[in-house]
Amino acid sequence: MTSEDLLDAGRPREVPLETVAAGAAELSAQIFQVSSKTGENINELFTQVARDALATLVAAEPAAAAQAAANQAKARELEQYRQEILSSIADINKKNDQGEALLHRYARLGFEELVRMLVDFGADRTIKTARITLMFS
Repeated sequence: MTSEDLLDAGRPREVPLETVAAGAAELSAQIFQVSSKTGENINELFTQVARDALATLVAAEPAAAAQAAANQAKARELEQYRQEILSSIADINKKNDQGEALLHRYARLGFEELVRMLVDFGADRTIKTARITLMFS
């Protein structure tokens, strides 16, 4: 039985309405007194639940869209680096103007997968720059 049915049957309210109202106010929630026997306020309750769920989804959508855009940008960046690797296979250990080989660059950027790919393609695992020496096992 729901709370409204219990009250109609003469049973006292176990939790005072003031306590329920205070808890609802803290949660920015609404109070619905419903009856499973008569259907009183059942439609109103579920309509509000659906509205709240929809509002939550709409509010979350910009964040999800921003995350998806960030993921796409990261994927494009990684693809650009992969293409850079493939285009430099002829001289995989060639250094740029800063004396940095692709192996150094990707290690510095934290792209472990690309570093492994370079090593698999034959990059010198002991290659040096003026700043660092890389040792890969």
